[in-house]
Amino acid sequence: MGAVLLVFGLQWLRKAVLRAAGLKAKHDEDAIFQEHISQLEAAGKNEQRVGFVMAFKGVFLEGLEVVIIVLTSAPPRGRSSCRAGGRCALVVVASSVRCGRQLSGVPENA
Repeated sequence: MGAVLLVFGLQWLRKAVLRAAGLKAKHDEDAIFQEHISQLEAAGKNEQRVGFVMAFKGVFLEGLEVVIIVLTSAPPRGRSSCRAGGRCALVVVASSVRCGRQLSGVPENA
């Protein structure tokens, strides 16, 4: 698993170096968003419904992943690590709610 993470990290580092050197275009999230919206409008789809479904699927899968990790890491006789995992999850949620607005202002390519 570490080797896979290392390969992904090296790919991200390579892309960051290429962007910093001006050899690769930086992401323009606003242009990408507008392109997706225009594609949805051309297809006649309601972008609010599509956005809701995508957000629901992402949150559901992440929540399911946390539940599986917490339950499989628990000792067979006690669920104290489940409680600790639940507390850690609450801390992550609380910190993301508190810092979300500030972090959304940080440019992706900076």
